[in-house]
Amino acid sequence: MNTFEVVKEIKSNDKLKEIPLDSFETNKGLDFLYRAMDFEQKGLLLQAISEYKEYINFTGKADYKILNKIAVLYMLSGSLKEADHYAELAYKSNKNSKEVLINYGVIKAKLGEMDKAEEFFNNVLKLDPNNRNALYNLALVKEQKGENREAFKFYQKLYERGDLSIASSLERLKDR
Repeated sequence: MNTFEVVKEIKSNDKLKEIPLDSFETNKGLDFLYRAMDFEQKGLLLQAISEYKEYINFTGKADYKILNKIAVLYMLSGSLKEADHYAELAYKSNKNSKEVLINYGVIKAKLGEMDKAEEFFNNVLKLDPNNRNALYNLALVKEQKGENREAFKFYQKLYERGDLSIASSLERLKDR
């Protein structure tokens, strides 16, 4: 069965940009982020979450990228209720972040809230009509809702844009 795709905005190998290292406090904040990324890279998701939360508590900044990261890590660890909470906080911080919208939609889909998931994916398509993750996830939602013709259209749009991995999905829905 297909799975929803998540967009991860902060990856463990991303470098932090233009953070002045002129104080001990700044270094301490960076320590939380580096430890979080290290734990994440090692697959220690709960420890990574803890470090990201410590960063937020220490800096007092509820950065949507960090909140989104926490939501994704909670989802990957199977804690959908906590994932939903942090995705909502990230969304409230930035309602136009495609990554936040996609991840919040994935979490809503995993919670069985398909109409809400569909809404988030459609919001991404308003910002970026060719967004591959939004199109794919929307196709999956439509398929799970039994709206196979609509799902087929989204898969077909992806296929026409060169995503040949969608061929099996098109074949599966062709005669439905």
